[in-house]
Amino acid sequence: MVISQGEIWWADLPAPAGSGPGFRRPVIVGERSWKCPIRSGLSGLPKDSVANVSQIVALDRDLTERVGKLPRGKILLILAGIDTVLGK
Repeated sequence: MVISQGEIWWADLPAPAGSGPGFRRPVIVGERSWKCPIRSGLSGLPKDSVANVSQIVALDRDLTERVGKLPRGKILLILAGIDTVLGK
């Protein structure tokens, strides 16, 4: 399976610990992420969503189904948000 930065996949995460992400949820593949609105028509998701940089997780290929891929401009916004969160 080939997975590329900016793709959106459904992932089956374990039950959350505290306020962390958990259960079946869409994830954006990348080195970094950001709180960024993502319209359903743009992403292939069933409803409008938000990429949330405060919930970055490392996955061990727990991806189950490819949804779509974000355009380069949206990926760059997400990467800029990660830089902000990390204080860069």
